[in-house]
Amino acid sequence: MTTRYKWDVAEKLGEELCEPALDFEPLIDKIIEGQALTAHFQPIFSSRDGRVFGCEALARVAPQFAPHGIGPLFSSARKQGLVAPLDRLCRQAALECAMQQGFAARSERLFINVCPETLMDGGGEPVMELIERLGLPRDRVIFEVTEESAVQDYDLFARAITFYRDLGFQIAIDDFGVGYGGLKMLAVIEPEYVKIDRHFTQDIERAIVRRNLVDSIATVCHRLGIKVVAEGIENDADAGVLIEMGVEFLQGFGLARPAAKWPEPGVCVALPRASCPVVKSVEHTFIGDIARPTPTLATTALMPEARRLFIDNPSLMSLAILDGERCTGMLHRGSFFEQQLSGPFGYGTALSTYRSVQELSNHAAFVVVEANQTLEDVSHSLRHRHLDSRSDDICITSNGKYRGTVAVSALLDAMTQRSLILARGANPLSGLPGN
Repeated sequence: MTTRYKWDVAEKLGEELCEPALDFEPLIDKIIEGQALTAHFQPIFSSRDGRVFGCEALARVAPQFAPHGIGPLFSSARKQGLVAPLDRLCRQAALECAMQQGFAARSERLFINVCPETLMDGGGEPVMELIERLGLPRDRVIFEVTEESAVQDYDLFARAITFYRDLGFQIAIDDFGVGYGGLKMLAVIEPEYVKIDRHFTQDIERAIVRRNLVDSIATVCHRLGIKVVAEGIENDADAGVLIEMGVEFLQGFGLARPAAKWPEPGVCVALPRASCPVVKSVEHTFIGDIARPTPTLATTALMPEARRLFIDNPSLMSLAILDGERCTGMLHRGSFFEQQLSGPFGYGTALSTYRSVQELSNHAAFVVVEANQTLEDVSHSLRHRHLDSRSDDICITSNGKYRGTVAVSALLDAMTQRSLILARGANPLSGLPGN
């Protein structure tokens, strides 16, 4: 959850209640002149390998302008109808701080909080000027739309979202489940990411209701091709439960606190291992429900990098080759080591060292299916595969974008479990399969 609209965790409740209202309008000129705004960055980690996927930019203000932090400043601005100017300043400060720390040359994403009021006030031109001035890589910037205030005009809001998406930005819903809009916001925005609020993720290992709610949210998001970020992670137990649910990204003080500097390259956190996904209910009807995110390689990666990934991950059976977010081929462990590295005459390693994975990936045989295909349909389609590739992993996409892979064994297990659950329901007296 962003700290821009709530009190810093270190502040006392009494300070929250007694904070005097700020006269914001005279302050805004001072803030601009004094360059009082800056940003701290809190890492968001991939649940797959513990690496930094991106950072959320959290606004910070100099104490002489707002002694109690950015939260009261936004509260006063909202009361006076001046949220949009302050929000734009925070966004500008976040982008400038990130670019100063080499964001353009990095591969991680930048998550920036944006109020709905700001998106709908027609302030697109300043954004474009800022983009041009900073040379911003828009495809790696995600605008987090907060649910702090009610959206009055959803048609205008949808058009504003489309405007920014057409510029190349991606969209996330922040604090999902605790603010305004909820499912309606999800339907209107159709975001690339949903960030589940800490209220639902804390102590999820022991709280059955929260656990089921988060599982349901994650299931809906995954079926829609939306990636999920769990906020408020404080311990390994909660992280482990969320990883088991297939939540792609984790964020919280238990993993890393916000800091003025962007994380150094190669930063990684140790996360609990997740066992193979289990079909928990008859809801798992679609192939996307059992897809697992696995390591990927860009089309320009060289063969030694693929070899290292296979050796470092003994359970890794395949690697998807991506051009952006589109899968263009796959490397499968067996054929990779048997043919592409050794080769028919034993010179495969030397000949392949400086070749890209795209050149040697299997373009013809690999299977790509959309996440909304049923388990039965996918199973039927596999019957037509060549005998040599019948056991190779299946690539899963959502609207053409890579989502993960499914092992044939996992597909068969899912179908078996589904059949048992359906059969058990056929005899309500015994609860046993069959009628």
